Amino acid sequence: KVQRSSSSGGLALDPRAPQAFTQVQAQAVALAAQREAHAGRAVAIAQLVEAGKLSYDDRVGKILPDYPNKAVAEKVTIHQLLTHTSGLGSYWNAKFDARRAQIKTVADYLALFADEPLQFEPGARFEYSNSGYIVLGAIIEKVTGKSYYDYVREH
Repeated sequence: KVQRSSSSGGLALDPRAPQAFTQVQAQAVALAAQREAHAGRAVAIAQLVEAGKLSYDDRVGKILPDYPNKAVAEKVTIHQLLTHTSGLGSYWNAKFDARRAQIKTVADYLALFADEPLQFEPGARFEYSNSGYIVLGAIIEKVTGKSYYDYVREH
């Protein structure tokens, strides 16, 4: 059973439900939650652009000067993160599988992929990237001074 999480406001599995989900069912729930989270980040970014706090053309490094991957910091724009043209891949990897139960914050997610090289030159093509939307969450946190989850709840 899928329910709205009281802690994050997103979708989560009901902990009282039988845990007999197949891998496909678990991925379907994860994708539904991901879609909802992407919409929240996109709206939050649009609000911050409208408020003049950032631009779609800003590079990651302008807002996150300490971002650990210098290629991402120097080359990737907010627009590219939003449109899945950044060159970032997916954080659904071995690190994610090993740490899944401990992941709670945007920083926890960043640790899964921030050291990974770009998969292609930013802007060169479209390729779905859930990692890009995590970077957007970090940008929202930096610009607002609030956790991503608190900002979305308030706005």
